[in-house]
Amino acid sequence: IVEHELMHVETLYYMLAQLKPENKPIIEMNFGQVAIDAKFIHIPAGTAVLGQKRAAGQFGWDNEFEEHPVQVDHFRISELPVTIGQFAEFVADGGYDNRSYWTDRDWEWRQKHDIGCPTSWRKLDNALNGSYGQVSAEQ
Repeated sequence: IVEHELMHVETLYYMLAQLKPENKPIIEMNFGQVAIDAKFIHIPAGTAVLGQKRAAGQFGWDNEFEEHPVQVDHFRISELPVTIGQFAEFVADGGYDNRSYWTDRDWEWRQKHDIGCPTSWRKLDNALNGSYGQVSAEQ
């Protein structure tokens, strides 16, 4: 039952994310000044196995089958998830305009569609209105 209810939540979120920016509600949120000292960890290059075997008989969404290996280059990643406030700061600091963060194909898409922030966000007076509310660049 829980899995079924979560499907409804996911569908509702998808529907809300598809609204035109001017039809999205503006909810003011203040994340405050939270100092997060996350360490970055190094992940070596190697093979990652994605998906799962249908024959295993476990539940999975249709896009989670079949199991397959992919080669992954080494990378660094934060040991903690990025907060919405941190991501808003990244966007406000020009992260979407930094060519080095994009593949050629994605950069072409970004320029063609004039994307300057996540498509579910909109800019309002030096602030970003995201799916989770209005986030000031100063936070």
